Amino acid sequence: MSNNKTTSNNTTTSSSTTSVIKTKGGEDLYVHMPDASDKEIDDLYRNEEILSKAVKDLAVGASLDQKYKANYEVILNSVSEEKSKKAKELACQFIPTYAAYFPTLSDEVINRQLDLCEESERSIRIKAIKGLPKICQYKKDNVFQIASVLSQLLKEDDQLEAQQVQDSFLELFDIDCKSSFDALLQQIANPTTTVVGESPELARERSTEFFKLVLKQKHALIDEQTENVIVKELQSLLKDTTTSNDDAVAEKKIEQFRLFLSILSRLKMFRQDGSKWMNFLRSHSPLAVENTENNLNLANRDDKFKLKKFIAFLRAAKGGMKTVKDNHPYFNYLVSVGVNQLDQLKSGENKDEDLALEIVRIMAEIADFCSESTARNYLKMVYEGFMKEIPTTTATTSESSSPSLNFSHIECFLYTFHQLAKKAPGALNETCGIKIVTGQPSDNLADFSKLREEMIQKLKTLETTTKPYLDKLNTYIKKLKEDKEKNRDEIRTQNQTRDCLDNIIQMTRALKKKTPDFIGYETLTPSWIAQRKKAKNQKRKGYNQSRGNKYQNPLKRRQYQQQGSSSSEGGRRSYSYGGGKRYDNNEYRGNRDNRDNRDYRDNRDNRDNRRSYGGQGGRGRRFNNRR
Repeated sequence: MSNNKTTSNNTTTSSSTTSVIKTKGGEDLYVHMPDASDKEIDDLYRNEEILSKAVKDLAVGASLDQKYKANYEVILNSVSEEKSKKAKELACQFIPTYAAYFPTLSDEVINRQLDLCEESERSIRIKAIKGLPKICQYKKDNVFQIASVLSQLLKEDDQLEAQQVQDSFLELFDIDCKSSFDALLQQIANPTTTVVGESPELARERSTEFFKLVLKQKHALIDEQTENVIVKELQSLLKDTTTSNDDAVAEKKIEQFRLFLSILSRLKMFRQDGSKWMNFLRSHSPLAVENTENNLNLANRDDKFKLKKFIAFLRAAKGGMKTVKDNHPYFNYLVSVGVNQLDQLKSGENKDEDLALEIVRIMAEIADFCSESTARNYLKMVYEGFMKEIPTTTATTSESSSPSLNFSHIECFLYTFHQLAKKAPGALNETCGIKIVTGQPSDNLADFSKLREEMIQKLKTLETTTKPYLDKLNTYIKKLKEDKEKNRDEIRTQNQTRDCLDNIIQMTRALKKKTPDFIGYETLTPSWIAQRKKAKNQKRKGYNQSRGNKYQNPLKRRQYQQQGSSSSEGGRRSYSYGGGKRYDNNEYRGNRDNRDNRDYRDNRDNRDNRRSYGGQGGRGRRFNNRR
């Protein structure tokens, strides 16, 4: 092989067979041995340059189909098993760039780009995914198909690839929000996977998580038509009454049910019309709430999950209840059916203390939305539930004894009682002996002083049991704080218990007064709600800290890049080439004389070890949205 090197002060010498980059001292720094892939790269650049010049001279709205179709097909044909990694990486950029000018090749363009998304090389896949939104910029008909593909890729475990999938998907929402939501919600409703044997539940879970992210970042783009699409798709999910034999899967379905209702409640059509929202909810209640005689069989596993689903339903419905200032018939059913079965959940074969606690907590959370008539009808039932929680006499009040009270339940019943008492003070006399004259015909002014004495005795028992325990707890928390890092979780738990006891003492003392005070939400926050808010604030604070850098936040990063590109000199477009290096469009199309000196950095000796493409993608994917 001839090797005509030139000795001079130039750092680069070349011949028809080799390219050599020399140091200023004359030593060989890099020797490039041409191979077959060089011709592939040259052909790609040559045809891309032809297309670039043609686009500059093209009239608005015209296509290049007739005259330059062959040039574009050269780029499309570079997507094959035999082509080099570098050729495929360039194809990832060139195919989307000129896709809009060849409408007759639309289907082939999408299929070739999807072939690149299925490559075994991660760098190729990421570049291909990055180019998908560009295919849709001038042809919105492609958005649904591309969005369907990206929704299948949301479950990727590779962090960089998963981030690129999300970034590309978010760009689609800017192009066509309605079609993007439609595709994403269909993936949630009927999850499909790209690999045989993958769990569809994982695909649904990842799609649901992304759905939450989109709603936060793209809520301004949601118009009336898009809202109708969201409502239509989520309605089908809300009507899903199937349960799973796997408790973990069943719990996830309950959480997703709550999430979907929460999402719907934030839509403009429901946010502006509370009555419309409550009417919508009435048709999607997991239980027949109109019939309070229809008791649930808590020995039945499916009935238990229906009750859990109903609790999730109530949490999502709180906003609507607050707007219309009524929680009928949901509070009625919860107290009549749920609270009446607490004894079954506290002991015996159907014991489920967590579910029992959720019942009394949601009762307390929605109690403030009762109408006067609902409060009057259920005040006595709630009061009796509270009295059951406190024994008539305590065994001892010595320091060695532990309180035999369920403080969490007592807090819920006390709080609910306070809310109902504010709504219907006239019903208190016949319930617990607290005589308040309202002037209404329904007032019962008879003598119920014995009921008041019984109430005072129970409240004293409660306070004398709670106060010593609270003192011990404060001492214990103080000791835990000596090592905050080690005891962080325990401190959080004990703080909630302390808040619970503080609330009980405050509400108890308010009822013991000669003229009782009834404490509302504006004065006292239930301990579990306060803890929930703290956890949410900490999560938000941690999220903001982790995303504080504008380059880490994908949305801000994209905005920053757009601002940078729009302000660049002459508005020139740049393309990524090789290992993240960027070339100006004039720079990489020019300098053809130095093309042989490029460092391809693709380890050509190991090229034969690449995973086989196999016609179905190097990773065995097969998208379900091919044309």
